[in-house]
Amino acid sequence: MGFFQIPVAPEDQEKTTFTCPFSTFAYRRMPFGLCNAPATFQRCMMTLRYLIAKKETKPRLIRWILLLQEFDIEIRDKKGCENLVADHLSRIKTPFDDDPIKDKFLDESLFSTEAHYPWYADIVNLLTTRSLPTELARSVKNKLRREARNYIWDDLYLWKHYSDQIIRRCVPETEVTSILTFCHTEACGGHFGLKRTAHK
Repeated sequence: MGFFQIPVAPEDQEKTTFTCPFSTFAYRRMPFGLCNAPATFQRCMMTLRYLIAKKETKPRLIRWILLLQEFDIEIRDKKGCENLVADHLSRIKTPFDDDPIKDKFLDESLFSTEAHYPWYADIVNLLTTRSLPTELARSVKNKLRREARNYIWDDLYLWKHYSDQIIRRCVPETEVTSILTFCHTEACGGHFGLKRTAHK
């Protein structure tokens, strides 16, 4: 409950003190919630009706007003004789017209992206959660369970245990090109003869 909470005077906060096993607490605001909910709701609705009925109000301004209503703002206005600089600045005429804020954009469009999951996503899900998607056919589920026996999940990487007792890391399609490029273009890359490779 973060709305309509009455603050407790600092000198009275010690009177609201209570102790728990972990610490001692004192209320800074009264612990009860909104007691006059219908009246508060009606007041908010009246504000909305006023804003919607107003002809020159734009939706953007309405959103700002509704957002700022959540904060406890106190405006302190000073008379012109007490605040000479602000009074003077408010009376100066600007030599140019203010350009209106543009709410319409020429290139406004909606972008869509496709999620690309690695080929081994179902195996990782099976190894980590011990469950498979319900929409898969029984034969696909059985195949995945059989395949998952040869895989090891180690936090960030999936490893496959081959029959020749070699364990290899599984690589998503997005990394294949960069790995092959690295292997073929770096100092030790390429397919050379034994002497040339040893010389490098």
